Amino acid sequence: MIATALAGQLTLPDLAELDLAYAPPYSTANDPVNLAAFIGQNDISGFSPLVSAAELKAELARPKPPVVLDVRTLGEYEGSHLVGAVHIPVDDLRFESDRLAKNQRILVYCRSGFRAHLAVRILKEKGFADVANVTGGHLGMLAEGGFNLETT
Repeated sequence: MIATALAGQLTLPDLAELDLAYAPPYSTANDPVNLAAFIGQNDISGFSPLVSAAELKAELARPKPPVVLDVRTLGEYEGSHLVGAVHIPVDDLRFESDRLAKNQRILVYCRSGFRAHLAVRILKEKGFADVANVTGGHLGMLAEGGFNLETT
């Protein structure tokens, strides 16, 4: 599929709109290629901006680092988390977003990225302007290495 898309010089909108055959018992209506295109479109449009684990590391090294928000469950957070991260599970974020400053950059992470996407959308709806999803989440940070993680 990807080789055909490359040969046909398909764009993100083309990939997002592809209508690929599927069988409900074996796959979802949106193929992983469609989903990857949706993620790319969300980033480019600013609907749900992304930063990589490497970009997170670089931003944390700045004189004025961003707030890092961990939206995983309490059990996941207690297992391992970035030292200094604010912990608000995504299910509680609508009610506890006042713990965060709207005028500060906020980088959000979860295990792999989906819940962080939801959290970014919640924060944007509440008027937070400078928020981004750490793509790959905690797993991406582990793969990148060099983060100050606390494990219990």
